[in-house]
Amino acid sequence: MTSSPTSSSTSSSSSSSFDVNVMRLFLDGKCHAIKDEIRAFIASDPVWRQDLHGLPLSEQRLLTLQRAQKIIQHPRVQEQMKDTDLETGYSIGEVIGFADLSANIKCGVMSWLFTGAVKGLGSPEQESLWLPRITSGQISGMFAMTELGHGSNVRNLETEAIYDSITQEFVINTPRPSARKAYIGNAIHGQYATVFAKLIVQGKDRGPHAFLVPIRPSSSSSSSSTFPGIHIEDLGHKGGLLGVDNGIITFSNVRVPRENLLNRFASVDPAGNYIPKIESDNTRFNTMLMALTGSRVALSGVSISVSKVALTIAIRHAARRVQFGPTKKPEMPIISYTSHQLRLFPLLATCYALDITRKYVATKWAEVMQSDAIDRSVQSLCSGFKSYCTWFSLRTVQVSRECCGGAGYMSENRLTGLRADADIFTTFEGDNVVLLQQVGKDLLTQYQEGLAAHKFSGALTFLNQYFLGKNSWFSFPFQFAATFRPRRSFLDHKVHLELMRYRQARLLHTLALRLVYKIKIQRKDAFLAWNECLDHIGAVSTGHIETIVLERFQDALQNAPPSLKPALSILYRLYALDRLYQQRAWYLEHKLFSRDAGVALQRLIASTCLQVKERALAYVDAFGVPESCLGALLAQHNAKY
Repeated sequence: MTSSPTSSSTSSSSSSSFDVNVMRLFLDGKCHAIKDEIRAFIASDPVWRQDLHGLPLSEQRLLTLQRAQKIIQHPRVQEQMKDTDLETGYSIGEVIGFADLSANIKCGVMSWLFTGAVKGLGSPEQESLWLPRITSGQISGMFAMTELGHGSNVRNLETEAIYDSITQEFVINTPRPSARKAYIGNAIHGQYATVFAKLIVQGKDRGPHAFLVPIRPSSSSSSSSTFPGIHIEDLGHKGGLLGVDNGIITFSNVRVPRENLLNRFASVDPAGNYIPKIESDNTRFNTMLMALTGSRVALSGVSISVSKVALTIAIRHAARRVQFGPTKKPEMPIISYTSHQLRLFPLLATCYALDITRKYVATKWAEVMQSDAIDRSVQSLCSGFKSYCTWFSLRTVQVSRECCGGAGYMSENRLTGLRADADIFTTFEGDNVVLLQQVGKDLLTQYQEGLAAHKFSGALTFLNQYFLGKNSWFSFPFQFAATFRPRRSFLDHKVHLELMRYRQARLLHTLALRLVYKIKIQRKDAFLAWNECLDHIGAVSTGHIETIVLERFQDALQNAPPSLKPALSILYRLYALDRLYQQRAWYLEHKLFSRDAGVALQRLIASTCLQVKERALAYVDAFGVPESCLGALLAQHNAKY
């Protein structure tokens, strides 16, 4: 086994139509240098080369802690933690995700999530006081928001923080069992927790706020060595991420200084007067939550890393594994079978598409953070993209596992472990189904504002053609059909975008009509009307994300180095055709497709898969997954059966 982070690149470049290293630099983007440094570090460091498989729970946790500490102490990571460049942090997390998801989450909770809370919710003075201690590794933290009774519904958290003006302290309490902080990562090792609790001053509930609460004197202390009034229950063995120590926390009259309220958006003076920086309770609450949205972008990137590892394993295996063949001829590699190609290659194309889009999402989020503005459309974009990526990674790992047969079920080949570890990502940082509702709500708000202004903007600018242009909801299908020729039109990038945008526009328009009818005509409660449309909302939100991904892929293709455009064009075409094929029933129902269109899509997808096959090994090698991170016999270039 080689430890070179780019050793796989040379193996297949000669058989591809592009330079694998150039493609890897394109995918890594501006952070390619630091990603290579972390790749090399993980590939060579003894702690990172130890095998977690089969270790007792306590040893897995210890090794995960050691790995996380090694990463946090790495000079380039130290630089990043002091910097404001979010993309660098996301890139580091993605490389860690190649090797060990437990260590990735442990690092995220100990430093980046804890640090993010201080940066996002704390004042400049609090940042100056706390960040040097966190970034240097002096203290490690945890993030205590979720409760047994409330997860997604943050507004109704039950933990209380009552201000005592005599001692100038907040008294943190768990008033009932459902208010216990649940599933908290780093609960057994963390010294501090960012605790979200209802702030109560002068008898008035001011809603959830964040407090820095000391938990234990040192990270080496056990769960029983906590400060008075704090009880932590070790949750023990879980379905995945066994290296992460999770616990349930109960507070009983725990006092923290007034200065430990993270007060970027509101503070309490010594006399107990509440001083909001943002007057509106709703706006202040939403702004507070928005400051934490960056973790969803990070989770999207890690999910893409999981998909990259799974596809690298499955495609390498498929290129080498032989089964059956023509009469009196050698057996064929299973990658030659159409059924295998149709299972793996659309996922490969989607992985590239999501990897490209992730950088766009991160850039939009960084712009919001730098401007300190409230942009609900970017917040919903981050939420929807997280949902899409985490679901995609689970599907990719499962298909990859099946494509590797019995070997894929062996723990040493990583796929079952990846599936177990990534499973929780669908509810980490917000339940995916709930997050899609956030996307739908924002789109409806933009739609309503656009109608009122007689002009749509932002992500819905394309709607102007249906209200202000020559096309309308009713004329578009007829105009489209007049010039549509399946085999030719399906190769046209403009047609791909027209079809996906029209579907997105029509879904959003009909959702708005349904809600108006239920609320205005049927006189239903708005909440109940919303509930009856949740399937429609999910379709609108998913379609919105897929449309953005297609737009980003088209832009990336246009701006890619000339030497990469042919190879990227093949993947782009497969992604676009696969999306249209998966949605063909909708297009058929709305008279945009005929039966011939579905047949043409099938044939084009199959022929495009043949082109992907010739470059498949190079495509996955360009992901830059270090050989040592794969840890799978069936994925190694020099493996023999």
